[in-house]
Parts: sequence; C-alpha cells; structure tokens
Amino acid sequence: MVYPGDGVSYQAQAATAGGVLPNGAVVPVGVTAIVDARHYITGAPVSTKAQAFYVEDNWNVTPNLLLNLGVRADKFHNKLASGTTFAKADFGDMISPRLGFSWDVKGDGTTKLFGNAGRYYIPLTNKLTDYFGGGTTDEHTYYALNGWTQKTDPVTGGTYLFPDLGAQLGPINTEGNVPAPDDVRTAVSRDLKQVFQDEYILGFQQAINQTWSYGANVTYRKMTRAVEDVRINHVAGCDWYSGDWPILNPGEKNTLWCPDTNSWVTFDSSKDGYEALGSGAVMGYKKPRRTYKAIELQLDRAWDGKWAFNASYIWSKSEGNIEGPVNSDTGYADTNLVQYYDHPAVNERYGVLFNDHRHQIKLRGSYKLDDMWSFGGTFAAYSGGPITAFGVRWPNDNRSAGGPGEFSGGGSGWLCTANCSDWQTRQLVYSPRGAFGRMPWVKDLSVNVTWTLPVKDVDLKARFSIYNLLNSQTVVNVHSRYESTPGNKMPYFGQGTVWQSPRFMQLVVTYTY
Repeated sequence: MVYPGDGVSYQAQAATAGGVLPNGAVVPVGVTAIVDARHYITGAPVSTKAQAFYVEDNWNVTPNLLLNLGVRADKFHNKLASGTTFAKADFGDMISPRLGFSWDVKGDGTTKLFGNAGRYYIPLTNKLTDYFGGGTTDEHTYYALNGWTQKTDPVTGGTYLFPDLGAQLGPINTEGNVPAPDDVRTAVSRDLKQVFQDEYILGFQQAINQTWSYGANVTYRKMTRAVEDVRINHVAGCDWYSGDWPILNPGEKNTLWCPDTNSWVTFDSSKDGYEALGSGAVMGYKKPRRTYKAIELQLDRAWDGKWAFNASYIWSKSEGNIEGPVNSDTGYADTNLVQYYDHPAVNERYGVLFNDHRHQIKLRGSYKLDDMWSFGGTFAAYSGGPITAFGVRWPNDNRSAGGPGEFSGGGSGWLCTANCSDWQTRQLVYSPRGAFGRMPWVKDLSVNVTWTLPVKDVDLKARFSIYNLLNSQTVVNVHSRYESTPGNKMPYFGQGTVWQSPRFMQLVVTYTY
C-alpha cells in the first residue's frame, strides 16, 4: 500500500507556540498551524493457510424439544514472504462448542422458546502478517502551515485546496518504520492465543393468529482477549526491550525471544512491559474487556400474498476498554494495529464504547398492488453514540499517550487543567468515556417500487429504490482529540468528521430464465 500522488498524506492541525511535536521539535513563535506529512508504504506477498471442520447433530429429545449440538475446530498458518512462520494455531488451540435448543411449548406451533450458546474465534488478519512480513515505511515530517493553494484535479477537473508548506520543523520522525524481518521471535509472542467471543441468546415467539406474531430475545456477548501491537519498553530479565512493539495478548502472560541472553523470556503483561518516563514506575496493561447486552422486541405480520409488516425495537449497551480490531473514536482502522496498547493510559478507561447505540427502531413493510406493481419501505432510527475526550498524558508519566493529530496515538482519559508543562506538578482531571454527551439520533427512510412484466413464464423485473429519501445529513462521528499538548485544547473538538450517507437511488433490472 502507498498513498496516491506523491505518496504522502497531508493533514493540517492547530498548534500552539511552545508546544512539543512528536519528533521533539518545539513549535516556533508565530506558528498557529502545522502540517503533518505522512509517508507510508507497506506490502508483502504473505500467505495464510486455514482449515476448519464442524460437527453438528440435531436431536429430537421429545416431539416438542429439539437440541442442536455442535463443535467447530480451526487451524491456520500465517507465513511471511520468506516462508518463515509468523503465527500458527492447531485444531486443539481453537475449539468452539455450540449448543442450541428450540421448544414448542404447547405442542401446536403457536409458542416457541429458543436459545443458543456458542464460542466464535476471530482469525488473524493478513494485515498483521503483511505489516511485519515486508517491512513498513511510516515517516512523519512536520511543517509550518503558510496558507493554502488552489489546485485542479487532473481527472475530474474540480478544484481543491492544498497546504502551502512552510519551514520544516525538526527532523523526520521515523519511529513508525519497521524493517523487513527474517526472524520474528522478538516481534510475535511464541504462545500467541487467538481472540474469541462468547455469545448467549434466549428468546421466545408467540403467534397471535395465522398471520400476526410477536416475540422477544435477549443477547449477551463477551470478549476478554485481544491480539495487538503493544509498546514494550521494559521486560524484567531482558534489557533489550526498551521500546519495541511486538504482537502480544495484552494483559496476559507472553513469551518473547531475548537477544541479550539468547533465550526465551516469559512475562506477565498485566504487571510488566511498560516503564513510565520520569517516575520510572513499571506497570503492565489492563486486560481487554468488551460486553454487549441487548433486548429486542418484535411484532411481525407474515406475507399473505398481499402485504407484510415487521417492527422491532432494540435496547442495547456496549461497554469495555477496547472496541475491537479497529478504533472508531479516532477513525483509526489499521486492523489489529490500532492504538489501544500504544500506552497503558489508552485502554485504562472502561465504559460505553463508540458503537453504543442505546436505542434502535426498525419498521419494514411491503405491499402488492397487483401482478405488475408492488411497493416497499423501511424506516430505521438509532440513538447517537457517545462522545469521548482523549487527552495526551496521565499521572506520574511524562510520555504522551496521544499526539496532536486525530490519528497520532489513542490518547488518555486525563485532561490537564493547571501546571501543564511539568509532569510532577501538573493537575489532571479524569474524563470517563461518554463524558461529553452523545451524537444526535440517525434516521433513515428508504422506499422502493418493483415492476413485474405480467407475462406468464417470463420472469422480468425492474426495481427502483431510493435510499435516505429525506436526505438526512446527521453527524455520525466527531473529532475526539481534546488536547494537542497538555492543557492546549483542540479548537475543533466535538465537531463533525463523518456524516450520514446522502440520498442515492438505484435501478436494478433482473431477468431469470
């Protein structure tokens, strides 16, 4: 992968004179905005071999009770371009039991109680192997922003503004560069365990008559493991680890190769792995946690050849200290390489996650006018996600947990209020997840009409659909970076970055023969 054009991505950012940039440079007097020019190149011909088998049995315990029993086993082998093993797991490492049941309570098909419990493994993405297998160039150069120059897109002919680069501020920051390896023993935990999620569902359905029914179900999901790149600058018994980023199971025991002693070293990353700057305190990383709880209510009118209708309401709560393999709060989608374990402060906070939409409403309907024309529509609305602030430091540490840009580090839950230049005397306040309210409700009304050729034995149809009919433009993500440096609030915190997709139309013609 490489950025298009000159291979560099340019991001303008507010700046404060005297502020320190990630490359150690100090923002000069008179400079109020800078440009972060990121040169990023990655890619390698890596390979993955995956296998799985699944055994399932449906057992009618009684005429009214059906059990579904199953187990799935997976294995994989990820290799670098050189053929060297990056990571592997055997069938015995990824066993996923599944159990489900369906009970016809009255024996007449009008009342059904059902449930399911299962474990689901999430495979490693090739992005990880690619990142370590071919090396990565990830360099940031900082410039003073001297204004904007209007340029013309050579393809579309449209105009756009390009930053006018002033003086370069400090040296090129090459901390993100990763050389192509031929040995990953220091880069990948020897006993790397795979991520899984446990899910439990319990529900019922009740028929009112031949066409109408209602039901409810509850869902609970839990994740307690992650595979991520982790900042490791301290390992007891191996001084070699002074600032590396190996792939680990954070918050668990991991084993890495120690070049100093030419032997394996095992350490508990919940207690060791990070040494604070200044205070020298040694600590570990919190174990990842994420839960999802939901209750769904449904009302259904089955299709009778003329019309159908379905309505549902979901109350849900998504909590944790890690969203998953991406980080939507800061718009960072580099799978399994996000910022949750760039610093212990990043995943310190447990609370509502970005995708916590507490209320969701869905209405669906369809109507057949005659053999030629039929109509349909859907209405969906969900409450906005939480707005969380990300600072740059936390107590007793002079190393940043986040940078001045939206994508430069995950950030801390601590915000500086006084004496911000001195880590020993600065005053910090703790800001929980979701402390700055929520984004607005998102509403979407979509409609369609289908024309069918009324000729026997000829299946020709044309469907015209309009999505987001009312052209709602609701904000669905905002700037979450609260500080650029301790005590310096970003001027655009809380302002929109992503909006609901605008209205669009689609025409689909099908002919089946």
